[in-house]
Amino acid sequence: MEHGTNYIPLLTISVLAFVVPLLTGRLARIKNIRIPTMIGEIAAGIVIGKSGLDLITPDSWVNFLSTFGFGYLMFLSGLELNFDVVLGRKKPEKGENTSPWASRPLLLGALFFLTSLALGYLISSLLVRWGYLDEPFLITLIMATISLGIVVPALKDQNYAKTAFGQNMIVVSSLADFGSIILVTILAALYTGGSIYQLLLGLLLVAAVIVMYTIGQKLREHEVHKDLPEATSQMGVRFSLASILIFMAIAESMGIEAILGSFLAGALISILIRDERKELQHKLEAIGYGFFIPAFFIMVGVDFDLFALLGSWQALKLVPILLLIAFLVKLVPALWYRMAFSWRETLATGALLSAQLSFTIAAAAIGLQIGIINEALHAALILVALFTSFLSPLLFNSILPAKKEGSEPKIVIIGTQRRINAISQSLETGEMEVVTYEVPEDHKPTPEELAELKLDEVAKVIITTDSEEENYHLAKIVSQHYSPAEILVIGRDSANTRNLEKLGVRSVTPTSALIMLVNHLINHPGAFNLLYDETHSSVTEVHLPPDSPAVGKAVKELDMPEECLILTIVRDGHQHIVPAGDTVLQAYDTLYIIGKNREAVTEAGHCLLGGLPL
Repeated sequence: MEHGTNYIPLLTISVLAFVVPLLTGRLARIKNIRIPTMIGEIAAGIVIGKSGLDLITPDSWVNFLSTFGFGYLMFLSGLELNFDVVLGRKKPEKGENTSPWASRPLLLGALFFLTSLALGYLISSLLVRWGYLDEPFLITLIMATISLGIVVPALKDQNYAKTAFGQNMIVVSSLADFGSIILVTILAALYTGGSIYQLLLGLLLVAAVIVMYTIGQKLREHEVHKDLPEATSQMGVRFSLASILIFMAIAESMGIEAILGSFLAGALISILIRDERKELQHKLEAIGYGFFIPAFFIMVGVDFDLFALLGSWQALKLVPILLLIAFLVKLVPALWYRMAFSWRETLATGALLSAQLSFTIAAAAIGLQIGIINEALHAALILVALFTSFLSPLLFNSILPAKKEGSEPKIVIIGTQRRINAISQSLETGEMEVVTYEVPEDHKPTPEELAELKLDEVAKVIITTDSEEENYHLAKIVSQHYSPAEILVIGRDSANTRNLEKLGVRSVTPTSALIMLVNHLINHPGAFNLLYDETHSSVTEVHLPPDSPAVGKAVKELDMPEECLILTIVRDGHQHIVPAGDTVLQAYDTLYIIGKNREAVTEAGHCLLGGLPL
């Protein structure tokens, strides 16, 4: 064992990484003060760092964690890229914006980013001429970047994340991140003596992406992980971590910033995991935000030199100037979005996209490392990033009110009259409205005709006709033109099952229903009797909004009727959790509750929602 190792700095960082989220969460719950966790981590680092108590002296362990946390942060930024959205192949899940420009997010994002770069360079050049800066390029790139980590939560909080407007914001944020990383990498290579030939070697990273993509596809096709124990093998996580280190090593060996390699690794994994995106992304985010990334942000605070900033009148004067530039270079380019959205949405776009944080801090660290900026300007840039991360969401929320949730949940049955009657008469719908649409004989409904049914995100659609071809035609229209909560096809045979699954549509046939029934009777007789004894039990589902009093509480802390039980929790739309007493509920969870009767489950729902309607 090596006796010279000092674990105190590592221990301090680990403790702060655990304590800071608790404090920020407590402030949000008690004082309604929402502080991003990463800002809390930077603040904690300032307190214990060179500008505060000076408790930490960075060593090789801490420096490695900080560097790898930096790379992991860029990896997760690449992982956020959804190429179906970026390329305009995926329609928004919500929203009814019919402007053709709203369906061109990549074009609008490119126009915004290029305009932001041009305006930022013009202003930065003026600052160089007036003696505030030594060179304009790094500040131009920093001002043009957008913090995806601020934009996405703000859109989700206001219920815009899945609208056409929200999807455009996510695309331009991803594009700005990608473009800024590429340009900062080129700038760093040039300032450190790199040649054009060396930059061309960066094409090897593209070749590495192709090779790793091919390997990943082959591994998936041959299902090499099929016979491995999932709990201990975690092949998706291992492949992702290997990709990060491979790309970072290649980039560093060619004299290119390692963050470009880690970002490309994230983009690669994003392409490979389209089908299992949420599950693997959740694991990778848990690793990063649970340990490596907090180390990076805490060390940013540790290295923050407040005294250098206070000792430089030039840098102090730059703080309000840079803050003004940060908003100006986003508000002006946001005018491009007026072609697709209202003036209010356009102004809100400029306000929200002004948010800077992770990449600004990363680029400032690179600038300091290669000598483009000094300690005082580095501190000023971090301070500006912190200010924008506070102000941008506040301005966005004040300009654009929260989007109201859709209409009340309803069941829409589309089919022939005979089949509609057979289903609707015996269907237990509770308080949900049932809407029916009879399909005329020898007529295929058009999307415009079905639009009258308002198949929004809270509608549950059942399609049942006498023709399997007609069922598929209707399911295709509904899935491609609308975004209901669920689509279920009830047919006569399973010939179209695979084609329907490709549309994201579930199907049930008499044969499959009979098999499910028999399986339940044989394997789970007790549960079957409980669920299907209509005189003694009732089941309901409850969706937890962010303002539910149950959010943040453990199941054992809930004040629910004794005759009710939470069967399962669906999180992020796909993750099924069998609740234990210590399971903590989160916003947007869907709870399936079984109770003695309808009155009991209704009372349980009201308890979870704080008296709000189910």
